[in-house]
Amino acid sequence: MNIDLNKIFNTNSELDKKFVDALLRAVKNNAIKEFDYLKFMFSVKSMQDMNMDIDTSFKSAFATAQTIGLTKEKLLQTTEHYKNVLNKEREHFADALKNQRTEKISGKLAEVEELKKRLVEYETKIKQMQKEIALFQKKIEGADAEIQNEKEKIETIKNNFVTSFEHFEKVIEEDINSIKNFI
Repeated sequence: MNIDLNKIFNTNSELDKKFVDALLRAVKNNAIKEFDYLKFMFSVKSMQDMNMDIDTSFKSAFATAQTIGLTKEKLLQTTEHYKNVLNKEREHFADALKNQRTEKISGKLAEVEELKKRLVEYETKIKQMQKEIALFQKKIEGADAEIQNEKEKIETIKNNFVTSFEHFEKVIEEDINSIKNFI
C-alpha cells in the first residue's frame, strides 16, 4: 500500500517545505510494517475523499481494520510511536539549532571581543597602527550586522520548524480525538 503522507498530515504550502519533507521522511523511515495509524488514517482519508462523513469514515475504516486484528488500543499505541518519531526529530532539530547558534553567533561575539581588545592595544601605537585600527573597526561594525542577520535567519528557521512541527502534532492530536470519539 502506497500511502500519501501529505494527505494524512494535511500538509499545505503555508508550511516550510524543507521541514515538512524532513518530518515526512522521518515518519516514512520509521513506519510500522503492520496495519497501524498511518494505514488506518489513509483509509479514513480515502473514504472522506468519496464524500463520506468523518464519523462514518472512522467507523468504516476501523471495522475493516478489526478484521485483520487491529484494536483501538493498538491504533492509539501506534499514534504514540509516530509522536515519538516526531519528538526525536524535534530533539535533533534543537541540537542542530543550538550548534548553529554556537557556531554562528557565539563565534562572532567572541571575534568582536577579541578585536576590541586588540584595538585597545593598538591605540597605544597610534602612528604605526592607524591603518590597522580602521580595519578592525570596520570588522566590528560589520560583525554586528552579521550577528543580527544570523540571529534573524536562525529565528526564522526555528519558527518555520515549530510551525511545521505544531501542525503535525495538531493533526495527530485531532486524529487521536477522532479515534477516541468515533471508535
